[in-house]
Amino acid sequence: MEKSESSGRQETEGTEPRRLNMEEKRKLERLLISDIEAALARQDASSRSARERLIQRLQAKPPAEVRKLFEKYTLATNTRQDVKKKLAPLGYDISYQDALTVASYQRRPAELDEFDARAQEKRKALLDLQRSYVIRLFADHADTQGLFASLTKDLERLLG
Repeated sequence: MEKSESSGRQETEGTEPRRLNMEEKRKLERLLISDIEAALARQDASSRSARERLIQRLQAKPPAEVRKLFEKYTLATNTRQDVKKKLAPLGYDISYQDALTVASYQRRPAELDEFDARAQEKRKALLDLQRSYVIRLFADHADTQGLFASLTKDLERLLG
């Protein structure tokens, strides 16, 4: 009997802690996770507010190099607007892709107006020619054979 008493005492007095069952481990797991998630939430909130303060400070007092670059940008923007204002009366514009374009809505270049006028004159001449040939066709039935030869000559004269 002495052996059983001494062996029982050694198990209870030993240095090993009691083993946790699965339910106890799950409860501890939930506690650990909730503590870590709470710490994460505090860290996220602290980081967000610190980041916002840093952004405000960086915008209020940017480094000298950044200030110089921004001044260049402002000057370039103002220059661009001035150039666009000077191009408009000449009939030109700058597109969104920063390409030089001919303005087709406000004032246009004189060359474009002249071209449009010439094109309109040719169009009118062709419409007049159409009218005249239709009238000739119905006015004199005997002359219908020569209409197409005559039309070809008139078209060459008009269209060059």
